Amino acid sequence: MSFFRSLLPITDLPGMEGKSELEILRERILQGLWLVVFVFSTFLVVSNIPNLVLTGQWQTVAYYIIGVIVVGAIAFIRQLPYYLRAFLILAIPLAIGVLQLIESGVEGNGKLLIVFFFVLAVALLNFRAALIAFALGVIAISTVGIGMTVGFIPIPDISNVQLSDKPGEWIILGVTSAAIFGVLALAFYNFVLSLNRSLKTQSAVSRSLELERGTLEDRISQRTQDVERRSLQIRTAAEISRSISTLLDPQEVIQTVADLIRDRFNLYYVGVFLVDESSEYAVLKAGTGEAGEKMIGRGHRLAVGGSSMIGWATATRQSRIALDVGTEATRFNNPLLPFTRSELAIPIITRDQVLGAISIQSTQSEAFDEDDIVVMQSIADSLAIALQNARLYQETQETLSEIETLNRAYIQQAWTEARGQHEILSYAYEDATISASGLRHVEIPLLLRDQPLGTISLDVASTAFTEEEQAFLDSIATQTAQALENSRLLEETQRRAMQERKLNELSALFSRALNVEDILKTAVTELGRLPAVAEVAIALTPPTEDKSKEVDDRSDKEQA
Repeated sequence: MSFFRSLLPITDLPGMEGKSELEILRERILQGLWLVVFVFSTFLVVSNIPNLVLTGQWQTVAYYIIGVIVVGAIAFIRQLPYYLRAFLILAIPLAIGVLQLIESGVEGNGKLLIVFFFVLAVALLNFRAALIAFALGVIAISTVGIGMTVGFIPIPDISNVQLSDKPGEWIILGVTSAAIFGVLALAFYNFVLSLNRSLKTQSAVSRSLELERGTLEDRISQRTQDVERRSLQIRTAAEISRSISTLLDPQEVIQTVADLIRDRFNLYYVGVFLVDESSEYAVLKAGTGEAGEKMIGRGHRLAVGGSSMIGWATATRQSRIALDVGTEATRFNNPLLPFTRSELAIPIITRDQVLGAISIQSTQSEAFDEDDIVVMQSIADSLAIALQNARLYQETQETLSEIETLNRAYIQQAWTEARGQHEILSYAYEDATISASGLRHVEIPLLLRDQPLGTISLDVASTAFTEEEQAFLDSIATQTAQALENSRLLEETQRRAMQERKLNELSALFSRALNVEDILKTAVTELGRLPAVAEVAIALTPPTEDKSKEVDDRSDKEQA
């Protein structure tokens, strides 16, 4: 099937890709003509062979068959040289036209075949070949006409008209043919030129469109890759923000951010710097890889506002890109990171306070752009919030620890005073119906805010408590401790209220006293009514002068 398809004019031969559109069109026309000639010659031979066989013209039959085979070979073998196949197809109308002129003279179809020969030559070959065909057509007509005029070629007898007596007919035919050939040559050549220009323009437009399509596809592919890259960056930034939002240890937060940025974005190195308390240096607190560990161990730090990307970012509160570290003036050259080709410094800012900066480095030149700054800045902002939350959590934990310490001290002091105010702070109960033998001693602590107030001692049967009984006893111990604390607080409140009332009464008595003796008597009487006071005495002592002050005054006078 592929062989028959290759014979069709619409099928281009291999190797035609570099040919022009006109050359391809001419080759298709030539192949179509050969197929037409093959079909026509085959039909002619098949229709005439029976008569030739009956009349015994075997030589003619052989000529016909050989001719058909030759035409078929030329039609089927498209790999033959183009000009050879073109010259052979042109020879057919020329030869038949000359024979028709010889047989029929001016009145026959020979002149039309000569015109067809010329037109076909212009269509299949170039302008030079068309001129040659023009000359051959004129020569063929002139030769036949001269030959008949001089008697070299027999004059055909057509309608009893002897052409030898009319040589002017051949002159008119020659001149007319030359004129027709010239007009056809110019017209057809201009048509071919226009067609060639149109085909070249179409080819140029097609190549331009193809190139534009390729460029557009490249741009779409690049834009798609950029969109996918930005989408990945945004998803990664959101993932990093979610990951660090649950962390409460500042060191764990910054190390997690450094590792995630390097791993997710396939970078060479990431380091997180935090500004010290004096705001003079940015100290490396987290770094990736072996280089990060070494620099942290050495206490690596960079001056704020110094000749480094981190120093510049922390001083100006702006991001900075070094597309080529070899030409970047503001950059710290680190021997532990020899493969860095581009760097990005992102400040860590919260509430107009610079906490530090992130150093992001790649082994590729021009690895970062403005969009990367937006993504990395969002990560830095999330890091700043996470650091603030971690610090607030630590401060809250420290405050709670201090409160718990003060609370424990307060409870211990309060119950120490309460034990001193009460002679007996215990109570025992014994059930006489239960035998004392075989009992197991159990103690349950009385805890108030994790501080022991005492214990509940139980003598119980040897069997162990169930979970429900143990929970019941613990609940009783908790409620007992809370009730004791409430009772202590009530007593303390009542005692303070009584003291306030006593002070108010004493103030009222002092306000009614008329002289010093009444004031002293009232004070002694009220103080003596206190439960823990056995005796009260108030003595007024006149003020004495400070002898040391007198010595200083005398020394000053002597110096003067």
